[in-house]
Amino acid sequence: EVVSESEPPLLSDHDVVIDGLFGSGLNRPLSGGFAAVVNYINHSEAPIVSIDIPSGLFGEDNRHNNLEAVVKATRTFTFAFPKLAFLLPENGPFVGEWQVLDINLHQDIVGGHHGLAQASKPFLPQRQLWSCPVGGR
Repeated sequence: EVVSESEPPLLSDHDVVIDGLFGSGLNRPLSGGFAAVVNYINHSEAPIVSIDIPSGLFGEDNRHNNLEAVVKATRTFTFAFPKLAFLLPENGPFVGEWQVLDINLHQDIVGGHHGLAQASKPFLPQRQLWSCPVGGR
């Protein structure tokens, strides 16, 4: 429970933190007790697994976000398709390794994201995760 006065549990590298504080609808930076919890778990030795998106990370543009109040996940399990923020190299330290989980959303709801990715695959060069194309842009 996030309250103004509490003693957090001691975390070691033998613990695993499951982050599910906030999801993909977040539209303002974390502050107060929530930012303090994020800071605490980020400074622990425990691996962090985020559900859907690391708490505090916006799904798209994070230029005006307080990045000190964003969970630095070791691994993120996201639903249906990756969030745009996962594909931007500056967000790598927050997202960690990520995996898309199929939760059987109807294709009309998903809006064809998966189909578009599959259709464009043969035309895109193979690249390593977080790599830049030739020329560094």
